[in-house]
Amino acid sequence: MRAHALTVHRTLKGAMDDVERQFREGMKPLLAGKLPALDETSLIALITACIKAFRIGFDRPWAIAALEKQLEGSMSPDPASQPEPSRLVRCSSSITTDPVGYLLGLVLGSAELPVREEIRAFLASQVAFYLDPFIDGEVPASQYLGRSSGTFMARLEAAWAASEFAGSPMDITPEAALAQYATHVICKMNACFGFGAHQPGLGRQPATDGESNRYFEQLGKALVSAIARDFDEADRKFGSLKALESGHIVHVGRVHLSGLVLYQSELGNALANANREGEEARREERMRIWGYA
Repeated sequence: MRAHALTVHRTLKGAMDDVERQFREGMKPLLAGKLPALDETSLIALITACIKAFRIGFDRPWAIAALEKQLEGSMSPDPASQPEPSRLVRCSSSITTDPVGYLLGLVLGSAELPVREEIRAFLASQVAFYLDPFIDGEVPASQYLGRSSGTFMARLEAAWAASEFAGSPMDITPEAALAQYATHVICKMNACFGFGAHQPGLGRQPATDGESNRYFEQLGKALVSAIARDFDEADRKFGSLKALESGHIVHVGRVHLSGLVLYQSELGNALANANREGEEARREERMRIWGYA
């Protein structure tokens, strides 16, 4: 949605910039006759200021925030993409009434953990510090058990005691830690394994359906196993769920990866448009230099 808003905004702004240029060129000879005391620099500054003042109000309906709001209002949920009976794609989902929808909101970035920003940053960095070496393949298989001994909450408490928060009680619940843990795994694993190897000129293309199905099956099982290893049984509770299951993780992961693929496509289109506009601008500049425009 944001990529669409940026595309629309860029198109409208480009059109209005062109109109502004035409107005500026058309007003110069008119005002030069009426204000002969002004030199060309002052004249252009006056014209530009007048047009800019007018555009402040004129451009307001086409601001990025306004376009995003209009696009959001025109969007409707796709029932076919949401399993019954619950509607999981909801930014306002509560962890109590819809824990999987809440996790989806965290993964998509439309929801945040209900803790202070500095605590949220601390938790995110500790989760990444612990999990990234495993996800990135930096930990040899022979060291898996040694590097993951103990529970994540115990590891988090030790990091808290060594941080700037030492001396104050750690106000991070196991539920919040588990939510950040699952969110980080799904987001990073999708970025790493939801796309193929880099191809010169094409970049990383989305994985095929067969590869995706195999990957999500492994992701669901691996994350459930990791949670069972890193969290005590009492700490695995997630809202109304006794624990997150493989099906929950696969659903959230698929929605997130589809969003990544669509956003990658929008960025590719935006880059192609920018290249095309750049080539056209360079062509016009060459024509101007050689006196043909």
